[in-house]
Amino acid sequence: MGASSTKLEPLKPVDNVPVRQLFGTWFVIAVMPTIFEKGAHNAIETYSAGKTEGAVDIDFRYNKNSLDGPLKKLPQTGSSWYDDNTSGWKVSPFWPVKMPYLVIEKSKTALDNDAAWFVVGTSA
Repeated sequence: MGASSTKLEPLKPVDNVPVRQLFGTWFVIAVMPTIFEKGAHNAIETYSAGKTEGAVDIDFRYNKNSLDGPLKKLPQTGSSWYDDNTSGWKVSPFWPVKMPYLVIEKSKTALDNDAAWFVVGTSA
């Protein structure tokens, strides 16, 4: 069988995710790692209000290379950018790197409860 490819539609963010509903600690369940996330185990992200208007501070912590590896952290800053839709951000671990961050799926319940979940995607 020969190689084939399917052209997929670009990812689109879900409608209006109130940013404050994302504040708090989230467990990373599955990931296609970026260069910064390779070797991360037990990853946790904590979202909080940023130091500047419209910014979100993201505290990303994980164990390096194994479940009991050394604890590492990668602080990041998120900012809204996607056509005034709060479901699309750019996230920066450090200047000048800014990566797309799209909330492409979310639980039907409010995101600020214990059973909530959301899915983040990015265009490759």
